[in-house]
Amino acid sequence: MQPAFDARSLDGSALALERLELASGLTAAIGGPEHDSLLYVGAGAGLFSVGLESTSVRAGSAGLMLAGEEGSLAASEDLEAIVVTVGGEVDLHAPM
Repeated sequence: MQPAFDARSLDGSALALERLELASGLTAAIGGPEHDSLLYVGAGAGLFSVGLESTSVRAGSAGLMLAGEEGSLAASEDLEAIVVTVGGEVDLHAPM
């Protein structure tokens, strides 16, 4: 796994963004105990797993992991993805 860029949360911010590049055959852990995680696959294909459930993903696929869930992203071909994390203390969203 090669993080192409990593915008970790700043002090006091509940948001963070990470871009993952996985070569075919590699797996990365996704999620955390205190953050919701949104996965968006920009290129490639693989398998997104949350707990005992798994689903195939490809460019344009997205997935959600709630705080406390454990998951992974396994690349079946070279894969690029973005993972956005939101801290559990955020319970309101800005109006659209």
